[in-house]
Order: sequence, then structure tokens, then C-alpha cells
Amino acid sequence: MELITKARAWARGNSVINPPPELSLYSKCKEFHCLPDAGGWYDQSHHVCKTFSIISAIEAEEQAKKNKKK
Repeated sequence: MELITKARAWARGNSVINPPPELSLYSKCKEFHCLPDAGGWYDQSHHVCKTFSIISAIEAEEQAKKNKKK
């Protein structure tokens, strides 16, 4: 639950104090256009795939809300 709450705040552009490690990893991977482990998406651990998918969905949802307000 903490991951979702903090991911939502991060996706809204708010600074997140003590982000969960998964959110920090997602942010760095997004910044550097890479994945945490060598290879492609299917070479990543199940945990990484699941967590990144959740954060990505939250990010897309917040972007959609932002676009709707325009």
C-alpha cells in the first residue's frame, strides 16, 4: 500500500521522502532508459515486472487525469 501511495504522489510531481526501493529503481531506470538486469523485459524478475507494471499504470492514470483537466 505504501508503494502505491508514494508512487501516486511521485507521478503527480510531488517529492517523496524515503521512497520505497522499487520506486527509486523505477525512477532511475526511466531516467536512464534501461532495465535493472541485463536483457529484455522477460529477463527481469517477476517482482520487478509486477512492480514496474503497477507504477507505470499509476503514472499513466495520473497523466490521464492531468490531460483531462486541460
